[in-house]
Amino acid sequence: MKNVIVLLSLVLSASSFACQTYQAQILAKVSKVETDSLTYCKAYVDSTRVEMYSEHGICPLSLESVMTNGVDLPLENGHDCEVRVGDTLTGYLVDDGNRIILE
Repeated sequence: MKNVIVLLSLVLSASSFACQTYQAQILAKVSKVETDSLTYCKAYVDSTRVEMYSEHGICPLSLESVMTNGVDLPLENGHDCEVRVGDTLTGYLVDDGNRIILE
């Protein structure tokens, strides 16, 4: 009986977890690149070029959000984006509420 209560409390505490960030894993071709600041560029993907997209089980980052907002990447040499159209974007995406970054 104690085990059931402990298990039930663990399940309920996991479902009440407040997400600080939203996450997903991605493997997709970049469809568009824009420079929108002095330190970051944005890489965009569209649904036809996504090979794999896996949302986090508890704090999922939707593909629609990634397609709409793009992924912020740091500029190289102060002006070059580290990806170009057609490059593969792969890794873990994290949305902290301000921007989506690739880890």
